[in-house]
Amino acid sequence: MENNLHALLIAINDYDPRSKVRNLRGCINDLQSIYNLLTNQYNCPVDQIKTLVNEQATRENIIVALQTHLCTNPTIKAGDTVLFYYSGHGSRSRTANEFAKFDPQQYDETLVCYDSRIPAEGHYDLADKEIAALFSRVKSGVEVVLIVDACHSDSIFRDDGLAEETLTARYTPKRTTPRPLTTYLLPEDDFYEKMATIEVPQNVDLALVACQRDQYALESNGHGLFTKNLVRILTNTAGKISCRQLYERVNLAVRKRTHQQNPQLSVPNNFDIYRFFLRKERSEVTPPFEVHFKHGHWCLNHGAIYGLDTDEQAIEAMEVAIYTPHQEGQPRQHLGNVGVTAVHLKTCQLVPKIFEEYCQPLLEDFPDFLHEREKSKQYFQAEIISVLPNLTVYLNAPTAVQTIFEQRIKKAKLPYCQFVREPIGTTYELVLHPEYILLKNRKTDKIIHGVHGSSAEASVYILKKVAQIEAWERMVQLENVETQLNHSQVNFRFLDENSNRYYENKSTIRLDYREKPVNFQLDARNLSGRDLYFGLVHLSPKFGINNFFECEQFPAANSDWTTLDKRHHLKITDTNAVSVTDIFKLIVSTAPFDDYKFIQPDMVIGKVVNLSEVDNRRDISERDSVEHEPEEDWAAFTTMVQLVR
Repeated sequence: MENNLHALLIAINDYDPRSKVRNLRGCINDLQSIYNLLTNQYNCPVDQIKTLVNEQATRENIIVALQTHLCTNPTIKAGDTVLFYYSGHGSRSRTANEFAKFDPQQYDETLVCYDSRIPAEGHYDLADKEIAALFSRVKSGVEVVLIVDACHSDSIFRDDGLAEETLTARYTPKRTTPRPLTTYLLPEDDFYEKMATIEVPQNVDLALVACQRDQYALESNGHGLFTKNLVRILTNTAGKISCRQLYERVNLAVRKRTHQQNPQLSVPNNFDIYRFFLRKERSEVTPPFEVHFKHGHWCLNHGAIYGLDTDEQAIEAMEVAIYTPHQEGQPRQHLGNVGVTAVHLKTCQLVPKIFEEYCQPLLEDFPDFLHEREKSKQYFQAEIISVLPNLTVYLNAPTAVQTIFEQRIKKAKLPYCQFVREPIGTTYELVLHPEYILLKNRKTDKIIHGVHGSSAEASVYILKKVAQIEAWERMVQLENVETQLNHSQVNFRFLDENSNRYYENKSTIRLDYREKPVNFQLDARNLSGRDLYFGLVHLSPKFGINNFFECEQFPAANSDWTTLDKRHHLKITDTNAVSVTDIFKLIVSTAPFDDYKFIQPDMVIGKVVNLSEVDNRRDISERDSVEHEPEEDWAAFTTMVQLVR
């Protein structure tokens, strides 16, 4: 199913000579590639695509085009998608003082317009806060997608991992003077000035960005490295690839060329990353784990911060199936199974034999001192097939029915779940009936979810719900008992705006519910004296997991409170419920982590569905991606907020 798509594409190779901004070479080629992709593969009408190139892409023209073509366009309706694509220089600018509490680094990320840097004319780059303000005007129900092939980093480098090839960075030096609030948007637009309380809207549903905040986006051979691989993968898959898989494949392709650029995926509004990119259908393909060579070890990109146990007994129980490296259009081959030797922050080390044997023929033409470099270019696929179970579920059915269902469980590949024939010690149960399957909470005897029928398809559907509960429970339990981080170094507070009361470093908060939403604010600060990374995760009573504040660096130099979230509110929606509990986890780490991996949608509680009315769901064994660095540490600070009638 195609989206009705409207796109604004911007590319700047040549900047105003007066600005002295270094010109680029590949941006217009990037725009043309995206244009061809949208018209040929996504059937986007040409009159729904607007382009601004070079001198057309002034600051005023970009703002006006965003406003008229994407944000207030009367032909755009709920269910449509608007796409903003930019290829050119990026930079950073000291944010206005009014925005400082929302950003621990206190910088805007900016796009350098054609005329942004003309001396003595008082022009500014286009800031992220301005783009956010403009997209807040998009009609309700319209999805907003951003793709940016630019960067915002502070340090210049030249990648030396590419033989005989120089990569050019798409970056212009940052501005260090705080920007006046009145300079955001055009002079006649007082969007932020008229706010009684400053807030930055978050209407973007999906953002794909060429690199991390402290890196460069590179271009080579007339194209941006990021855009070239994005278009190639979408073309080769005919667009039948989920947003998550697309991101992970692009990330892998870029990292094969340079380890100094890591594309980023952002989903601030709990967007369904298992849908096909720019389409409505959902993918049923399971993205595999990845194994790569780093610091002298073969590492699986899944670790403690994603819920993998670190005790010796758990490590001994782990087993991982290894497959050949991914190649477009080629089926993967099973190479064998390996054990785990150590679990780190974001990765775990694997027994190396299979990988070394596979790589041996590939290394014969290289001298010994290049072997590690060549091995680091191989990225194997993997699946976790055995771990200590995290969730035990009682199968409530006659013995014959239990036996049939257990065969279906084996095919489903649920390594974190255990299914038993006796109810002792279990919280959840599956009631297996010829006419339905019910997933229940044994403590409350309430139906969580169910499906009509008892077919193999119905079994697969309900097992996906079990997997969702397991992932939620694993996130609830997430902690690092060996962490050196504590509340003297990291402060976390909850503000009940209805009573104007702060709760600082509280694990449990009880609030009286007076039949109106509870508005709240969550803040954090870094007092550790070193740079840390913070992310805020919300676990809903409906087994959903959402990122309320995406992973961001909190510099040691800034110990002020930063507002993580004040966009949401709490309420009891079930008229029969006496109380509900929302859980907030502040995840803190000495290294960045991929928080998009935590996300899962809410479950429809209490409903028994017909399979015919169910949308495609992601496969139940999906898990995850990243790299190990020495002496990493992380912690999870939990606040449970209970509303009581």
